[in-house]
Amino acid sequence: MNKENKKLLKKGQTAYVINHPVPTETGYEIIEGEVITKSRKYVGMKLPSVSYAVKFLLGEDNELEFGLREKDYGLRVLCATRNEAEQYILKQQVCTKINSIKMFPYIYTLNQLQRILEILEED
Repeated sequence: MNKENKKLLKKGQTAYVINHPVPTETGYEIIEGEVITKSRKYVGMKLPSVSYAVKFLLGEDNELEFGLREKDYGLRVLCATRNEAEQYILKQQVCTKINSIKMFPYIYTLNQLQRILEILEED
């Protein structure tokens, strides 16, 4: 999460929580909530479907490119903006597609696979 978006996480502000799908579910869910606390260590969120404050850890170990990890269970991700939440989901979907690489030899040509490898090796 970039510094500008972290600054948006203030008490009373709207933020977005992503529920990761469990094996029985088909997709990610973006839930709009309210920041109720913010300290040096965590951000507390009030979500409509949960009766307690959901905490997300601040700090480099818990920061993702587009959000913060949940403190207790790690199944949710906090994003400061809806766009950030959508970007997080898109990244997860791309990773899932790449993780299915064992099927690539049957689906893609050698040239396509070499281009994918070149892109992955770019820095």
